[in-house]
Amino acid sequence: MNRETIERLPNFLKRFGMRHGLRLGLGLPSQGRATDIAALAHRTPGFDRPIWLRPNRSDYSIFWQTMVNRQYDLARFPQTAELERRAEAMLATGKVPVIVDAGANIGLSLRAFAAKYPFAHVVAIEPDADNMRVLEANLAAAGGAHTAVLGGVASRSGHCRVISYERGSAGLQTEYCDAAHPDAVRALTVDECVALVPDGEPWIVKLDIEGAQDELFSGDTGWVGRTDLILLELDDWAFPWSGSSITFFQALAQHRFDYLLNEELILAFRHTD
Repeated sequence: MNRETIERLPNFLKRFGMRHGLRLGLGLPSQGRATDIAALAHRTPGFDRPIWLRPNRSDYSIFWQTMVNRQYDLARFPQTAELERRAEAMLATGKVPVIVDAGANIGLSLRAFAAKYPFAHVVAIEPDADNMRVLEANLAAAGGAHTAVLGGVASRSGHCRVISYERGSAGLQTEYCDAAHPDAVRALTVDECVALVPDGEPWIVKLDIEGAQDELFSGDTGWVGRTDLILLELDDWAFPWSGSSITFFQALAQHRFDYLLNEELILAFRHTD
């Protein structure tokens, strides 16, 4: 048993209780980098159907972040009541609240959003084919009407490819490429993601895109003023002096937002006009 497992075990016990906390805290592999391996089903309290994970370091870290630390649990923030009221207003007019989950990885953020907001439609975007296979298993287990897209979110439509696996399958970087490139996947704008859902309206946009926010917010950002919550995982710690979040703050400065911090995640709740 490694030191990290011992240190994190109390958090598993607090989150899942003694029996399930021990099973998950001691049973989930936290080492290895292979991604072309089969995912395994794990019964997890709070979810009717199992969570799918590969036995590797990356998937363990995503489980820890999303399911144990509950990074995307919005209930702790006072602005969430108004956020949910706006979703109810959309539904009352026949609109569908859309959650764009960009950099969805293996779909654990999708599972968290789908469990908490079953009335919303999650559009999960992920550029890596190995991650997508696990994401699709978690998508099927989530139930409801949700969408998975093999691709990356960008300021303009086109194609992109993964260019760096330096930080493992949870830290992939992309760049635009020609459609004929053998590794090309779709590059979609936020508006294109929302348009995948009939009668969809942007509600939440979650961005865990490894510095690509610099490019995303450098183009058309009209969607920013129509989105009630934007969640961005800041990456300046990983890319020193790159200024990867400058265009994000410039775009949001055109509107009124409340800003909150949750570890490396910034939450921007939009004010009403």
